[in-house]
Amino acid sequence: MYKEISHCFNLAKSSYPQHDNVQRQVTLTLQQLMYNYMKYAHSVLELGCGNGIDSFKLFKILNSKRYDAIDCAVELITEAKCISKLDARNFDRLNFYCTNFDLDEMWMKLAGKKYHLIYSNMALQWSCAFSLLLYRIQQTLEDNGYFCFSIPLKGTFNELEQVVRINHFYNHIQVLKMLQKNGLVVITAKCEKFVVAFDDRISQLRHLKYTGVNCYLGDSKVETLKLRCYLQQDECAQLTYLTGLYILKKRTI
Repeated sequence: MYKEISHCFNLAKSSYPQHDNVQRQVTLTLQQLMYNYMKYAHSVLELGCGNGIDSFKLFKILNSKRYDAIDCAVELITEAKCISKLDARNFDRLNFYCTNFDLDEMWMKLAGKKYHLIYSNMALQWSCAFSLLLYRIQQTLEDNGYFCFSIPLKGTFNELEQVVRINHFYNHIQVLKMLQKNGLVVITAKCEKFVVAFDDRISQLRHLKYTGVNCYLGDSKVETLKLRCYLQQDECAQLTYLTGLYILKKRTI
């Protein structure tokens, strides 16, 4: 499954920057919220860093002494490493790793490390053990450290629910309960709705492929006839992104 996720995002490497308008808006909103509480983070762990362009910007803004960023797509990590090498002065402080944040091995390698900030933008929905992931994040944060992330919520891609397979998304209340269960203090939690318009239904479905999110994690089969009928109707279409944005702090003992 993780190989399939990696494969989809590797294929979208070139098309993603032309079709990531929503992801870009979510990034800006999340970071604006985050800057209300922190202007500096001496150590950062980013989960799902993509090609590293945003990682490099955040690394500089937060003036981090250590910034570790991971992603499961090998071609994106390769690109990220090339970007970081352009600034040799910071190369030893900004580190990119190709791994999956659900793997025990990754967290074992981080054993003993603590981070002032753990950050993730539109990536944690790919976890198949979300509650366990939140526990590991809480354990890896420093006392008074921050966990800032965004994630698609239930209602995302609702236009396609009756047409093609879409992945399971938690709703806002479910996310909040899991966060509080893992001892994280919610500072800010909000939902944002974004709608993308398309000239036709083929473009609507291609958007999923072009942004790498066409990897299906469930076990139901495609209903080919239903999909064919849907695409034969030459109509305008849209896609909804319902996104949760969360700023949390680790409770001190």
